[in-house]
Amino acid sequence: MVLLPLLIVTVLVGFGLAGYGFGRLGAVGVRAAGRETWFRCGAALAAAAAAALYAWGLLGVGLALVVTDESGTDAFPPRPCRVEGDPGAASDVVGHRVTYLPPRYSCVRQDGDAYAIDTGGGAAGPAAVVLLAASGAFACLALAEPRHNARGRAVKQV
Repeated sequence: MVLLPLLIVTVLVGFGLAGYGFGRLGAVGVRAAGRETWFRCGAALAAAAAAALYAWGLLGVGLALVVTDESGTDAFPPRPCRVEGDPGAASDVVGHRVTYLPPRYSCVRQDGDAYAIDTGGGAAGPAAVVLLAASGAFACLALAEPRHNARGRAVKQV
């Protein structure tokens, strides 16, 4: 039951960060924006894109769980674990496991070994990590940029 609240929070955070990034850039003006504003907006937008990719991965896992729960009498092996054209490939699957970091649906075999299936968002986890790293880099660059006063002189940060 963690999946739905996590998905809702992720979407809200993504929209909030995108709103901050685009809103700040729109309020200042694209041509009038300084480097610090560009870095801050870039950090917010990269983090928003990471949240969107993570939400996409969570959505894929959620859909796989819905298919698993709605299987009825055809529940074992779970439908997402079945291989198209090879009905015996998933004969030793006894259950499933969900991980949230990265979002992944795994099929558990009798021997305890598990294999992850492609839920449509297979690259969502690694791409979100790369975007979060880019967001962190933009945030560090924004903090390293000296602030300017009304006369255009750099002001020391305390």
